[in-house]
Amino acid sequence: MISLQALTLSSDRVESRSGHHLKMASPPSSRLSFTCVWTQKPGDDVQEFLAAYKRFFEWQQVQSVKLQPPRKILKHEWEDQKWLVEISLNLHSRMNADKIESLSVEIARRWCTTGLSDKQMSRYLQWLQPDRKNGFWHGWYAIEEGIKMNSIAFGTFVGLDIFAERHAIVAHNEGALEEALFSICTALENRSNVTFAAVLPELFKKLCKTYLPPAVPRGSCLVRRLFVTPSRVFFLPPAVHAENRVLRKFDADYALRVSFRDDHFELLSHTLGSHDKKLEMLNEVVGGFLRNGIKIGDRHFRLLASSVSQLRDHGVWLYANDCHGNSVESIRAWMGDFSEIPSVAKKIARMGQCFSTTEESVIVPLHGETMEDAPDIEGGVHPVSGKRYVFSDGIGVISESLMKKVCAKLDMAQVPSAIQIRYAGYKGMLCTNNALQGDKLILRKSMNKFACVTSASIEVIKVSAPSSVFLNRPLITILEQLDVPRRVFLHLQQNMLLQLCDALVNDGAALRALGTYANTSLPFAKLLANGMSLSREPLIRAMILAVYESLLGKFPLGLKEKSRIAIPSEKGRNMLGVLDETSTLEYGQVFVQYTHLGIDLQNGTPDSGNNHSGGTQVLTGTVLVTKCPCLHPGDVRKFEAVDVPALHHIRDCIVFPAKGPRPHPNEMAGSDLDGDEYIVIWEQDLFFPGPNREPMVFSDTSDDDIIQFLCKYILNDSVGIMSNAHLAWADQLPDGIFSYTCLELAKKISTCLDFAKTGINAELTRSERVQKYPDFMNKRGIKPVYRSKRVLGELYRLNKTLISNTYHAYTAADFHSALFDYPGWQKHRHAAENARDIYEDMMMRIMNQYGIESEAEVVAGVINSVSRYNKSKQDKTSVETLVSKQYRELTEAMQKQFVVDVEAVSQRGHSQPTQQTLLEMASAWYMVTCSDEQFKEHSLGLPWCIADSLLLLLKDRSCAQSTGKTVPRNLLSAKINQHSSGRSSQDAAFDLLCAWARKEDLLCDTVTKASQVCMSCFKRAFQQYLSSSHSSTGALSCVKSQGDAGSCGQTAGDFVSGFIRYLTMALTGLPVCNECCSPSGQVHKLTLAALYRYSRLVMSRDVCCFGLPCDPDLHDSADEVLESDPIRINVQTARFVEMLREQEGLVKELLCRWTGVEEVNIRLHSYRSRKYHYIIVSAVGRQWQLCCFDELVAQPWLEDAIVNRRLG
Repeated sequence: MISLQALTLSSDRVESRSGHHLKMASPPSSRLSFTCVWTQKPGDDVQEFLAAYKRFFEWQQVQSVKLQPPRKILKHEWEDQKWLVEISLNLHSRMNADKIESLSVEIARRWCTTGLSDKQMSRYLQWLQPDRKNGFWHGWYAIEEGIKMNSIAFGTFVGLDIFAERHAIVAHNEGALEEALFSICTALENRSNVTFAAVLPELFKKLCKTYLPPAVPRGSCLVRRLFVTPSRVFFLPPAVHAENRVLRKFDADYALRVSFRDDHFELLSHTLGSHDKKLEMLNEVVGGFLRNGIKIGDRHFRLLASSVSQLRDHGVWLYANDCHGNSVESIRAWMGDFSEIPSVAKKIARMGQCFSTTEESVIVPLHGETMEDAPDIEGGVHPVSGKRYVFSDGIGVISESLMKKVCAKLDMAQVPSAIQIRYAGYKGMLCTNNALQGDKLILRKSMNKFACVTSASIEVIKVSAPSSVFLNRPLITILEQLDVPRRVFLHLQQNMLLQLCDALVNDGAALRALGTYANTSLPFAKLLANGMSLSREPLIRAMILAVYESLLGKFPLGLKEKSRIAIPSEKGRNMLGVLDETSTLEYGQVFVQYTHLGIDLQNGTPDSGNNHSGGTQVLTGTVLVTKCPCLHPGDVRKFEAVDVPALHHIRDCIVFPAKGPRPHPNEMAGSDLDGDEYIVIWEQDLFFPGPNREPMVFSDTSDDDIIQFLCKYILNDSVGIMSNAHLAWADQLPDGIFSYTCLELAKKISTCLDFAKTGINAELTRSERVQKYPDFMNKRGIKPVYRSKRVLGELYRLNKTLISNTYHAYTAADFHSALFDYPGWQKHRHAAENARDIYEDMMMRIMNQYGIESEAEVVAGVINSVSRYNKSKQDKTSVETLVSKQYRELTEAMQKQFVVDVEAVSQRGHSQPTQQTLLEMASAWYMVTCSDEQFKEHSLGLPWCIADSLLLLLKDRSCAQSTGKTVPRNLLSAKINQHSSGRSSQDAAFDLLCAWARKEDLLCDTVTKASQVCMSCFKRAFQQYLSSSHSSTGALSCVKSQGDAGSCGQTAGDFVSGFIRYLTMALTGLPVCNECCSPSGQVHKLTLAALYRYSRLVMSRDVCCFGLPCDPDLHDSADEVLESDPIRINVQTARFVEMLREQEGLVKELLCRWTGVEEVNIRLHSYRSRKYHYIIVSAVGRQWQLCCFDELVAQPWLEDAIVNRRLG
C-alpha cells in the first residue's frame, strides 16, 4: 500500500436559501499557497521532503517556489509525529479566479496521480492542504472530473481536508480509518444527516481502540468489490466472499470483483437496448475499462476471468501482480491448459470453473489408484445431428467410504447421497455407489472439460438435501394450458397465504412455517412443548415475519411479484438429478426417496413419530417433473416412480434411467446431470390429463477476444426480455404456449441461455415484441395493461390486498420473562450485559456488511433486505450462504463466551460449575435482552445462541411451577375474548364482525354503492360459515397443556377469526343478491376486504377494527386511505374519448360509485398524430377498494358500461 492516504480540497461555503452553493468572486492574483503535511518515519530526512516538494511545484506557470521553515505538529495520543511546511507559488502572471481554480485543481490532480504512480515520490506526497486565505478557496469546487475515482486507494476519500486540518489522523490506523469512512458512507446512503468534521475524528478515535478486522468464517476470505457505471465507479469495503480454487491458492487481497451496471444499478443491457449509441457506450464503459484495467494505489488490476454465473450477472474478476510474483498470466497458466479450446465462449466457461464457489475437501491424486476414468453411457440418436445421446452427461460415482471422508473434512453432520463438485478439469455430480469398495472416485469423459494438473482436491459446490419447491409463473402457465383446473392453483395459493398468516397468531402454524422455510437449528418444537409461545416471543415472531415477507412480499421473488406458490413439503421437493447405475429403471420410470421433516405436517405440532421424523419415504406412482426455466409444453413431464431396493441408498435425489431413446433430463429444457435441480411434485391435483407432449429438440452444440465476447454478451443479454415476451404472449394468444410465437420464443430463450457457453445469440423480431401486458406482470403506468383472463391474473388480483411490508410491534408482555426469570440471575447482570454488547457488535457487522435491515433475517437465514450492491439473484443466494456461515460463527463465539462466564463465576467461588450457576447465567442472558431500561433492538437473539441452556431453564421452571391451565396458542382469538363476555359467542362475534364491516365501508343497511354489501347478504354469509366445515376454525383452535382435561370450546374470538379466514378463501360460494351484486368477473368484495384485514390483524394483533379497545403499543396506525399506483389503459372507442373530454366528472363519479373509492384521477393522452389514445388512471381509497378499482378499469367492457352509465 502506498503512503498517499488522502488528497484534501475544500473551502468555506455560502449557501443560498434554495440550498445551492454559491461561489464567491475573488480578485485576480499572482500567488497560490499550499501546506504539505507528512508523517515522520524513523530515519526520514526532513530536507529530502523539502527538496521533493520544491521539484514537484516547479510548474510551467510557476515563476518561483518559496518554502517556509518546516515545523512539527503537536502529537496526540493516537497519532504519529507529523510535520508541515507552507509553500508559496509566485506565478508568471496574474490570474482571475477561474484560472486560479483551474490551475489549483490541476496541481491537486497531479499530486494525487503522481503519488499513486511514482513509487519514489509516493513517500513524499502524502497530504496537501490549500491556503484558505488566497485564491478560489473561498469558493467550493467539485474535483470529481479532475481527479478520477480510479486513481484513489481503497479506504481514502478525495476532497476531505478534515484529515490535514485535524492533524492528519489517516496514517495511524488504516483499518480503523477505512472502517470509519465506510461507516459514514453507509450512513449517508441511508439518508442520515452527518456532520463530517464532527463525526470522523470521534468515530476514528473510538475505532482505534475497538476496531478488529472482520471475522472470516472457514472457507471464506475478504474480497474487495467495485461497480462500474457509465458515470461513476463505486468502491465497496472488503466483504466476506466464499472461496474458490483461485482465491484459496492466491492472495485474495490482490483480487478484485467487478460488476457493470447502469446508473440505476440495473443490468447494463436494459439501458443499452434503447440507446442510440449503445455500441460506443458499451465499448467505453466495459471495453475500455477491461482493456486498461484499473490502478488503485500502486496496484494495477487487470482482467483475469469470469465464471458463467458471474458473467450472467455482468461481472468479472481482476487481479494485480502480488508480492509473490503472481500475475494474470501465471494464474491462468496454473488454472489449466485452455489452448485446445477454439471457442472464446467455451474458453471463458472453462476458465470460469476455477471460480465456482466451492469448499475444499480431501485430496485424491490424479493418477493414483483411487481415481479412474470411465466411458460415458450412450444411447438413442439426436434427430438433427445424428449423434448419440449421452445419458451420463456430467455425472460420476463415488464410494461410500470416500464420501464419508469428504463429509468429515467439511464437518457435515449428515452424509448426502450426491454432491456437485469441481476436481482438476472435471465438473459435474458424484452419486454414492454402495457397490464400490474402499475409496473410489470414477469420473466420466463428459465431466472432463480441460487439462489441469495443479489441483487434485474434491471441491464441493452443493449437496443433496431436503429442499422446498415453489410453482412459478412459467410453470403455472404451462400447467393451466395443459388443462390443470384453475381451482387447484387458487386453493394452493390460499392455503399458503392462510398458513403464513396463521403462523403470526397460532403456535402450531408457526412451528410448521419455521420448520419448513427458516434455515435455522433452533429447537422450536421442544420450546413449544415446554410452554413457550412461538408466535409471541419477539425474536421468533420477527423470524416468522421475515419468512412471511420473503414468501409473500416483493423481494426478491415473492408471491406478489412472481406468483411463487409453495407446494407442501409432503407433496413436492426440489431435487438434484442423478443416474441409475444399476440399469434397473426403464424409460419412463424414475426413483424418488425423500426425507421427512421433523414436524407433524397435519397440525404443525412436534412429530409424534407417525411421520418418521428424519426417516425417508419411497414414492410409487405418477410424479410430475420439470426443470426451470420451463417454457415449452414438453418441458413438464409425468413419470412413473417405482421402488428399486438397489437404489435405497439414494435419498433426496431423483434417479433417471440410463436407457431409452433419449435421456429424460434432455427432454426437459435440454438439461443434463452436471448439477441441475429438478422440480418433483406428487400432488395429484397438479397432474395434467393425457400423455406428455413432445419435447423440444435442443441444439447439439486472446484477451481482446475475451473482452469483445464479454461486451457482446452484455449487449445481447436478452433472456429476461424474451422470457417476459413469452409470458405475455402465452397469456394473450388463444393457443397460448402452443402458439407458433411461443414455441419460437422458447427456442430462442434456450439459445440465449447457452450464449455464455456457445456465443450464439437470438433476437426478438418486430412481430414478437409485446405491445400490451397482462395485469399480473405489473407494468401499470409504464405499458398498456389489460385484465388477464387466465389463472395467473386471478392469483395476482387475489393477493394484491396482502400486506407485503411487514412491521414488528410488541409489548413487554410478549417477552417470556416469567418463564425465564430464575432466582439469582441479577448477580450476573454485568456479565450478561457485556455479552449482549459483544453480540450486538458482531450482529451489526454482519447486517451492515450486506445492508440487512433486521436481526431476525440473519437468525432465520431468510434475507429480504440487502443493499443496492447485492440486488441480483446470484448476489442474494451468495449473501444468504455467507450470512449463514457468519451467524454460525457468531453463535459459536457466544457459546464459548457463555462457558467462560459460567466458569468465571465458579472460579471466584473456588468450586466446580453447577447447574444452578448455568441456569442463573442463562436467565440473565434472557432478562437483559428484554430490559426496558437498556433494550437494544439488534440483540434479541443473544439468549437463543444458548438455546439448549434455555430449554434446561424452561424444564426446571415447568417442574417448579407446574400448571394445568389452557395455553392460549391463538393470540388473536384470546385478545378478542378478553372483551367479549356475557353473551353467546355467536351473537358477540357477529356484532364484532358487523362493526368491522361498517368501519371498512363494506356493510351498509341501505346499499348506495356497488362496492357495498347489504346486511341480509352478510348474515347469510355468516350462517353459511357456521354450517360449513370451516366453523371448526382449523389451524386456529386452541391447544391445551399436558394434563388438561378441559375443553377449549368455540369462543367469540374463534368465530371472528374463523369467519374472516373463511371469507379469504377465493373459492367460497357467497350468496347472490340483486341488491348488492358485483360486476361479472370480479373477485368478490368480501374476499378482498377479508384478506386485507386478516393480514393486518395477524401482523399488528390490534383488534380496534372491531370496535374494541386497542393496546397503544400495538395500535395499527397505518393510514387506511391510500393512493394507488397509476395504471395505463388503452382507449378503444371514440365515444369514450368524447365522454372523457366533455364529461370527465361523470366518469369519475361512476367509478367512485362502482368501486367505493373516494377519489379518481384520469389523464387522457394521445399518440401517433392523435389517432390512438390511452388513459393514466389512479384512485384514493381503502386497500380493498383500490383492488376493486384496478379490476374494474382493466375490464374490456368498462367503456360500454360508462357510456351506458350502468354495470352488467
